[in-house]
Amino acid sequence: MYTAAHGTFGAIITVAAWSVAGPAGVVGALPLAFLSHHVLDRFWEHPYGRFLSRQHILWDGVPILMFALAAFLSGIPWVMVSGWIAGNAMDIWDKGRSWIRYGSPFADPGFWHRHNPPKWSMSDGQTKAVAVLAGALPFVILLVLQGAST
Repeated sequence: MYTAAHGTFGAIITVAAWSVAGPAGVVGALPLAFLSHHVLDRFWEHPYGRFLSRQHILWDGVPILMFALAAFLSGIPWVMVSGWIAGNAMDIWDKGRSWIRYGSPFADPGFWHRHNPPKWSMSDGQTKAVAVLAGALPFVILLVLQGAST
């Protein structure tokens, strides 16, 4: 799964916990947001092309920008960003380590991805549908938060 999907689903978990239990709920939800990465990695996405290609920017970069805007407008950006970071932490660790050691984020699968083979391969259309969902869900969260505060 790409960055936008991992981050958005991590944020859904932390925002839900914040809605129920406040700041303490976020702290308790961070491990769940972290583990959601493992679950989402069971779906093998169709590649968008090389890193920072036009397709990659369109299908992963735009949802990331949409997430950033929704987080800024939410009034609780720290809750959404902490879920985003927790949802992507496995990739941050493994790909960052691989990049530093080998000059490529994909040279070594790393600790968190070594034992997690994908179970379902997604088509190009399914992968793009997940990207659209990852871009739209932060605004759904925003609408729910605004509805809850009125």
